[in-house]
Amino acid sequence: MSTRQRSRGFAAVAAIVTAAMVASIGAHLAWQSALAVRQQENMAAARQATALARAATLAAAGVIARDAPGFDHRGEPWARSLPPLESGEARVVTTIADEQSKFNVNSLGDGSEITLNAFRRLLAQAGAPASLADAVVDWIDADDVVTEPAGAEDFHYLALDAPYRTGNRPLADIGELLLVKGFTEERYRRLAPYITALPRAAKVNVNTASAELLAALLPGLSPADATALAARRDKEPFTSKTEFAKRLPEAALKAANELLDVRTDFFQVQGVVQSGRISSGYR
Repeated sequence: MSTRQRSRGFAAVAAIVTAAMVASIGAHLAWQSALAVRQQENMAAARQATALARAATLAAAGVIARDAPGFDHRGEPWARSLPPLESGEARVVTTIADEQSKFNVNSLGDGSEITLNAFRRLLAQAGAPASLADAVVDWIDADDVVTEPAGAEDFHYLALDAPYRTGNRPLADIGELLLVKGFTEERYRRLAPYITALPRAAKVNVNTASAELLAALLPGLSPADATALAARRDKEPFTSKTEFAKRLPEAALKAANELLDVRTDFFQVQGVVQSGRISSGYR
């Protein structure tokens, strides 16, 4: 092959490579441009979703603020889903949940034997060892004294492969229980529907609590009786603790007086926002 032919061959190859590079660069730039547009669209959708979620939260707060005083029950406006809010392509559906329909784990910090025994029964009902209550008490209380027989303080947690210290404060979220001695994901999953972590002492609302929770909290109240009581309550909510107490066996009265009420101070607003390709939940 002559020098001229070789030169032409190299030139042809170079031309092909150059064209391929130009095409690749062009495709990359087009992809980047499309990606930038998509990112801008997603950012705009996210901002719209955030604004709509804030508006929905304010609307929910208004519903709660207008709630009639005295007693709370499932037939009130807050217990129903709020009308969806829409803005352009964005839409949010909001619900309000009664956090006092559940047992406040932080109540264990008050040192009450009635509260502790109620939590033990709740653990047992959820298929977990009642002794886990001791470790939860130690996680919440501020001292370093082990609650017998199954409690745990720093010496236990610092000896773990991935050591950490005891909380020694009220739970900020019930998910912290997964850090407590003896808790497994399965035990936590079974217990979670019945518990909450509130910033101060708060009794369980008998008008919104599940029959399962009422049976666990009240000694002497059978599951069947709790189910019948809850069914009647859903039709005719209790207006006072005294009225509720009339429906209970004598063995349950002391626990009912300490653990239960007919009103709620803590609610949780939760919802789902859909805006363009953005979909997220909030609470």
